[in-house]
Amino acid sequence: MLTVPESLFLLSRKNETGQQQGQFTSYAFAGAALADLLLMQRVVPDAEKPKHLNITDTSPTGNAFLDDVLGCMSKKGSGKSAQSYVSAIAMKSKLLNTLADGLVERGVVSEDKKSFLVFSWNHYPEANPEIEAELVGRLSAILFEDKAPEARDCVIIALAERTGLLPKNFDKAMLKTHKARVKSIAAGEAGLTKPTLDAITAIQVVLVMTAVMPAIVATSS
Repeated sequence: MLTVPESLFLLSRKNETGQQQGQFTSYAFAGAALADLLLMQRVVPDAEKPKHLNITDTSPTGNAFLDDVLGCMSKKGSGKSAQSYVSAIAMKSKLLNTLADGLVERGVVSEDKKSFLVFSWNHYPEANPEIEAELVGRLSAILFEDKAPEARDCVIIALAERTGLLPKNFDKAMLKTHKARVKSIAAGEAGLTKPTLDAITAIQVVLVMTAVMPAIVATSS
C-alpha cells in the first residue's frame, strides 16, 4: 500500500522520463507525511492550538521516510506549528531522497542519474506502471464517479490540487466539468457526509494541510 507521500511522489513524476512536474512538491511531500502521521495517530493536533501538533508516538512506522520525518519533528520538539514542521522537512533534501529511495527499492520507480558540469540530479521513471495506474484509477473514480473517498484519498487530492498535479495526471476537460467536486474534496467537505471516525480524521487532516499550504506558497513566490 502506498503512503500519502509516495502517492504524491508518483503523481509528481512524468511516467516515462521520471522528470519532476508540479509546483512546491517538496512542501507537498512534507505535508503529506504529516497527514499520514496524523492518520496513524503518531501526532495529534494540540487541543488549545489546533494548528500545532503534539508528538504522541515515536516508535517505527515501518516506512523509512515517515520514520525520518518523525525523527526530524522530534528534534524540533513536540508542540510546534504544522507550518514549521512542513518547512523544516521540505528543506532537507537528504530526507526527501529517502522517499524516492523507498520506491526504488520496492521496484515502483527506477533511478536515472543525470549530471551537467558540477550539477547532478535524479529522474525517477516508472518501473511498475500498474501501481500508479491503480492509484490514478482509484482517484478518478472518486473525482469523476462519486466514489466515496477514504481519508488518505482526500489528502492526496487536496495536496495534488494545491500543487497543480491534478491536470498533469487527469483529463483537463473532466476536471473542469467536475470542478465543484474537486474543490469539495480538496476542502474536506466530502468527508462531512461520512459518520465515521475516519471521515472526521480526514477533515481534520485536510484542514491542517489547507491551512499550511497557502502560507507556504505565498512566502515562496
